[in-house]
Amino acid sequence: MFEVGFISGSSVGAVRAQFRAICEMTDAGGMVRNGIIMTGYHNRAFNGDVLRVDGEIIGEWASDDEEWCHFTAVDTVEVTLSAPSPWMLHDSIATWMNCDGDTTEAYQTSA
Repeated sequence: MFEVGFISGSSVGAVRAQFRAICEMTDAGGMVRNGIIMTGYHNRAFNGDVLRVDGEIIGEWASDDEEWCHFTAVDTVEVTLSAPSPWMLHDSIATWMNCDGDTTEAYQTSA
């Protein structure tokens, strides 16, 4: 079983709209796990936006020629996290979010 995150809103309609938006992203190739959505995950794009399930964009990710995946947080130009697969990068991003942006702890869990 995977934790995909929690969604909440000011009304049932707002929660439904948020859920529909998440479904549309996954239908278009996104992956949602641990409260984090990575677009471009399952559609062979191997790059895209990284969002929280509440819709907040937290950065972008891309795969290089050697198939390593890199996450760059919003408002930065340097790569924040890297991993040898999208799955491992997804886990590292979730850990990084839970550590309030502490890349030291995120790197330790992705190794």
